[in-house]
Amino acid sequence: MTPATSPVTLEYPSPENPEDANVTLYAFLQFFFALVIGVAASGIIWWGAFRPPGTDDQMERLILLVPGLKVLAALPLLLFRRSRPAAAGLLLSLPIGVLIFFGVCAATWRL
Repeated sequence: MTPATSPVTLEYPSPENPEDANVTLYAFLQFFFALVIGVAASGIIWWGAFRPPGTDDQMERLILLVPGLKVLAALPLLLFRRSRPAAAGLLLSLPIGVLIFFGVCAATWRL
């Protein structure tokens, strides 16, 4: 007969743990501020750089440069667990920036 052994207790993180709440709040703030910074950058760049068609401007370069810089800024943030919410915020600002771009195009279009 084998001796009785006590079951192994597993320690799961409890939702009441204040340290877990701080980590969640920190992740949300990272995500939110990265999203706001990405959207603000898109708004400033697209509104400030847009010129009517036919003028000499650099919109062709900006169309590739702005999203490219956002992706390049988000890639290193994805490598580290603590900064992944910031990367998600930056990447989520990409489609919002596209909407801003088309909104500026529509607002400045003249027939």
